Amino acid sequence: REQKHLLWIDGLVLAGLGLTLVFTFFIHLPDGKVHVWFLDVGQGDAIFIQTPSGKQILVDGGPDRIILRRLGEVMPFYDRSIDLVIATHPDADHLGGLAEVLNQYRVKNILETGMECATALCAEWERIKPKEEGETHPIAHQKHQPEFLYLGTTRHGRK
Repeated sequence: REQKHLLWIDGLVLAGLGLTLVFTFFIHLPDGKVHVWFLDVGQGDAIFIQTPSGKQILVDGGPDRIILRRLGEVMPFYDRSIDLVIATHPDADHLGGLAEVLNQYRVKNILETGMECATALCAEWERIKPKEEGETHPIAHQKHQPEFLYLGTTRHGRK
């Protein structure tokens, strides 16, 4: 009798965990709205944006690994990809954390200004960022038509 009681409790615990996981998954689905988080990374800047279709954009990464903790607060625990990282300039308080992001997340696209930089941090950034054509897009000094990066659709109209 006691064994049946324990099995019943185990079943309830497993069902509760299962419902929690399902709820966690569905709460992070795109809701058709833009979400913007200004992340507290200490000295520096980091902005995380989720588009209405669920695309994720990170603008700058702060000075260090603290960006990983802040991303963990706004992204689902199972999500290890970011659609676009934008490096606005090569100062350590903006670029330092992005190197950590590239080590921990699959970054699909990078936009950067193309500003020259000769620091050790910039050398590390150049070493670890993706080298495949089309994944890094310098945006400075464009003399041709701008390129557009499709980030999904928006809902038009109001309910």
